Amino acid sequence: MLLLVDVEGECVSEKTSKGQKTRERIEGVAWDLFAEKGFEKTTMREIAKEAGVSLGAAYHYFRSKDEMVMALYRRTQMTISADVADVCAEHLRLEDRLCAFLEHGLEVLEPHRELMIRLSSVIINPRSPLSPFGPQTHEIRRSALESVMVVLEGHDQGIHADLRPHLPRLFWLAWMGVLVYWTHDDSEGQRRTRALVNKVVPMAVQVLGLLSLPMVEPLRTGLLEVLRLGQP
Repeated sequence: MLLLVDVEGECVSEKTSKGQKTRERIEGVAWDLFAEKGFEKTTMREIAKEAGVSLGAAYHYFRSKDEMVMALYRRTQMTISADVADVCAEHLRLEDRLCAFLEHGLEVLEPHRELMIRLSSVIINPRSPLSPFGPQTHEIRRSALESVMVVLEGHDQGIHADLRPHLPRLFWLAWMGVLVYWTHDDSEGQRRTRALVNKVVPMAVQVLGLLSLPMVEPLRTGLLEVLRLGQP
């Protein structure tokens, strides 16, 4: 195996590993401080001190606190994307697949719930780079939509062909709504959120099926117009 060595004699692969560990340590400290003190009140200097690195080193890995939160977005979305096929494999019905997908997403985010609560005021700001609807989060949003498409793959559930292209975005928006409700849910283990998902998802799938009937074509046409208007 070829080992690359830099001018100081240190193995490049070892240096990369060390750098990755430092980056992850800074990330973890930042997320903990954001959850404890709030995003706005936490400074880069505090993060560097808690992580045991110089301020310059912290800025070497992250140009801003925003980048630290974006790292959390990417990390959690990567986990959800990697697991989505296995999560849905045991379920045949579309509503069961969707419920399993949403439940898994909540499990992935559960360790970071307090941080998500603290970030709520930042995330809802349309001018914030951390907004899930903004241009800076485009790649993460695209990955999330691809995950939803895996859930929907091979399942039309009697849904009209004109509606199907809009389903990934519709269910992604529903996922955003679930997260907002989840951050406000103070029931034990956020059981109300899970109960809501298990009730509403089957109803939503049934409604989409009913919208495919010929007798409700005017309603379906109107909905399609609304969906097109709402596209970015």
